[in-house]
Amino acid sequence: MTKNSGLLRAQRPNLFPAFLFLILLTVPFIAGCGGRGESRTDAEGRKTAEKNIVLPEDPNPEDVVLTVEGLIHGPTPARFDLATIKKFKPVSFTNFDPWDNKDRKYTGVDIMDILEFLGLDDSARFIDIKAANGYNVSVDIKDMSSDCHIFSYAMDGREYAAYAGKENRGPLAVAIDFTAHPDLSVDVYKHQLVWFVQTVTVK
Repeated sequence: MTKNSGLLRAQRPNLFPAFLFLILLTVPFIAGCGGRGESRTDAEGRKTAEKNIVLPEDPNPEDVVLTVEGLIHGPTPARFDLATIKKFKPVSFTNFDPWDNKDRKYTGVDIMDILEFLGLDDSARFIDIKAANGYNVSVDIKDMSSDCHIFSYAMDGREYAAYAGKENRGPLAVAIDFTAHPDLSVDVYKHQLVWFVQTVTVK
């Protein structure tokens, strides 16, 4: 009886390596606001999905809605007009706005799509987002993930220019999808909701 039992144990398959392999295979595809999954970039570090987008060579200063400078590849600063911003994949979500105390639908572009299009330097760790009114906030790049932080250019189906008073927050304003990422503390991250976005400095 003891000899046969030992034989059966020897023939029993060890499933642990296969289980470990499945875990390792799954991890790269999991990304939340605490970290991004693997991005598709070309040899120059530009995101392949948007690599055909061309920045305006000599934009009219009045048309520039975003300037990105600092630790990026290629010419710096990089200047975007609204038409170029809209060439990126649009992102929309409905969210409770902690400043308006009501649900709002935001449409814009993933901030990381823009940064990866320009090509982030390997040493980049933070981005400083500065508003036209002087407000400035520093955001850890690790805090941003796909579709979590966006530069919104429309709210409730209308571009910001169509609004009057404090609802005109544009041309660009940061919006965060708290609904899809309930782990984020609204009280902490609401200070990253920059209106009148003007300049981004990668550090």
